[in-house]
Amino acid sequence: MIWGLVPCWKFKETSKEEQLAKIKSEVGEVAEAMKAGDDEAAVEEIMDVMVCCMTMLRVHYRVSWRKIKLLIQKVNQKNKRRGYHLKH
Repeated sequence: MIWGLVPCWKFKETSKEEQLAKIKSEVGEVAEAMKAGDDEAAVEEIMDVMVCCMTMLRVHYRVSWRKIKLLIQKVNQKNKRRGYHLKH
């Protein structure tokens, strides 16, 4: 498991497109919480987005935990090269 995120295997029968729609819905809930100025709700909704994305990776694309760890390293290296990790 990555950061204790548990994918939602209940949705294994849904399509990738349906899971993407769920991710978009959760992002909308983040936006609503932010608009309302509710940081606590926004943070919780961001975590929901992360779980939905983990579900997409593990359930719909069958990506192993090992592969996810490697992908995280790859993306972190790419973002570091782009200067995204610099703190100002």
